[in-house]
Amino acid sequence: MYVAYPQAITETIEEIRDCEQRVRGTAAAPRVQMLRLLKSGEATNVPQVATLVGYSPRQIQRWWQTYRTVGLITLMRVYHPAGKPAQLTEEAWAGLQVELEAGRIGGQEEARRYLAETWGSDTRASTASRTSSNGAR
Repeated sequence: MYVAYPQAITETIEEIRDCEQRVRGTAAAPRVQMLRLLKSGEATNVPQVATLVGYSPRQIQRWWQTYRTVGLITLMRVYHPAGKPAQLTEEAWAGLQVELEAGRIGGQEEARRYLAETWGSDTRASTASRTSSNGAR
């Protein structure tokens, strides 16, 4: 199905370039680049954009559908996973690394116990698992 992209994209090329500069270096950058390529006529269809941006034509279609249904602002959003940040302090992490390198801690439970006794940390298995699964960072 033919789409007249330059007419379908409501923002001006200048507005799109401003947005492109704001999202440079983020996951949203290629999405805005897609709009700029289509609006400017540098690319006239989805396969051309996919080649220029480095994503599959299907992904470009998904981005286009997002733009058409909810607009540029939503297209520019970058997903940030939910959850709390690690509660382990830098000092506690450094101390744990020393203990790991010295071979005094051999598993998750030992790491958890060390952190609780030495640093008063109420760590979960997920915090301790990053230490025992890959050794010191």
